[in-house]
Amino acid sequence: MNASVVPKFEPGQSGVGSEPPSHIKLWPRLAPLTRRASVLGALVLLLSAGGNAWAGETQTRKAVKFSDAIPYMKSGQPTAGSGTASGTGSVTRAVTPAQMQALKVLAPKELAGLLQQRVDGAMSGTFDSFANGFIGLTRDDLGFMVGLHPASPSVARQQLQRAFASSYDPTLTELFDAIAVQTQTKWAYKPDGQFVKSSKPVPKPVEGFAVFEFTPAKRDLTYQVRLPAGWQSEDKGSFIKYFGPSFPLAVDVFPQGRVSIGGTDSKGKEQLRLYAYQLSIDWAKKVRPDVKPSELGTGRVGAYDAITFDTMVERAPGQKVHWRQWVVADPVTRNVYFILSSILPEKEREIYPGVQELLASFKIL
Repeated sequence: MNASVVPKFEPGQSGVGSEPPSHIKLWPRLAPLTRRASVLGALVLLLSAGGNAWAGETQTRKAVKFSDAIPYMKSGQPTAGSGTASGTGSVTRAVTPAQMQALKVLAPKELAGLLQQRVDGAMSGTFDSFANGFIGLTRDDLGFMVGLHPASPSVARQQLQRAFASSYDPTLTELFDAIAVQTQTKWAYKPDGQFVKSSKPVPKPVEGFAVFEFTPAKRDLTYQVRLPAGWQSEDKGSFIKYFGPSFPLAVDVFPQGRVSIGGTDSKGKEQLRLYAYQLSIDWAKKVRPDVKPSELGTGRVGAYDAITFDTMVERAPGQKVHWRQWVVADPVTRNVYFILSSILPEKEREIYPGVQELLASFKIL
């Protein structure tokens, strides 16, 4: 990587004040993308615009593939000696092999500040393709490049999908946690792994770039359900599939990650309720682009309030399925779940009682 193209992050740069915004502990924005309305702002827009604001604005991801900035963590990993995050964020006694560029290691305070940054929560495609675009997104949005490294080819091939409401920008920590859930990995910032490929490495560690590694790990579910007699479950990565012996479609549970809004007081519960409405609208628009907020309902999943929606969807020419969805946002843990059931009309009597039984047993851990 040519060091001249790596943005150096300094307070006060490009017109940004010397003090970062209150919710950004370390890094001010250099070239922010258009931000969507906050969850509470979306409510104001909804009331004034008859619900159109709930559709959310799609933020364009700039796919920037740096052929010379691919995280180097495979065979022949550079020896980092005692490379750790020092008080100044430097790498100590790191040995950089040819064609590799050392990155400046972030000190704990710097790392914590970076992880509090908020970015667009849209995810799609494979982990690999998403990671390529994410470098450009964070460069443009934060003025700091963030690389995501899959520790195995299986992680690189995993499919990702949006885990947050379109009106919500997650912190990097929240986004990484959601990616880890969908890819069955754990993520980490490794001070001795801060290297990227470079055709023209320079002796001094480069600033403005951090690499996070995603390593395969057993997933621990944050909820539990009781399976109806004869039913099975299958972990599909981004969701858990539940089905019976004679039908492949019954219930899918999509853990949607944890958000940093809401709480157990009345204000917090209202924030989460609005968030659940937005997320429900986002999912409903996948099958009914013209859906209105007034078509959503409320219900219960286990002991939890849920935002509901149901409609008939044409699965194939002349074949429809009954689409039912529930969104649960827990005020205590602030974990969010999207639950989907799609059943052929002729299978309703056979399958739906089991769906109801499974939903009644739903419990967040």
